[in-house]
Amino acid sequence: MKTALEPLKQALRYFRENNMANEMSVTLLRIGEIYSLLNQATLAHTYYQDAFDQYRGNTGDRLLGVIKTRIGALSLKTGSVDQAIRAINEGLELLLSTSDVGAIAEAKMLLGRALVENGDTAKGRELLQEAMQLPIHRVRQKWSKKADSL
Repeated sequence: MKTALEPLKQALRYFRENNMANEMSVTLLRIGEIYSLLNQATLAHTYYQDAFDQYRGNTGDRLLGVIKTRIGALSLKTGSVDQAIRAINEGLELLLSTSDVGAIAEAKMLLGRALVENGDTAKGRELLQEAMQLPIHRVRQKWSKKADSL
């Protein structure tokens, strides 16, 4: 895995030297994802938080929602369910202002899982069902609009 991280860390150095904050955020997010896959939660969380802190775009941006959702997923993975629920909720709120159906569905699935683990089975199942229906609903909307324009 070190070989996978090295090009990302080189890119990160370049982005830092050239004050490219948004590119730094994306790179920090990717490094955090690798550390999460390696079960190195502390390093993953550090990179995720740095990615969030470095971003200089709009507050309702998709990237911030994805980062918060990843922080929540990591918290869930390490057993910090309450922390996971807070972070995923924050991520979902940001993502709902975007049209990224996949990211919204992923956040709803993670939040549903966290709620089930926290004992709120009914609300958790509801979110899981919403997550599974979301892509289907969006496709139907798209086809309906196309049919209306014919």
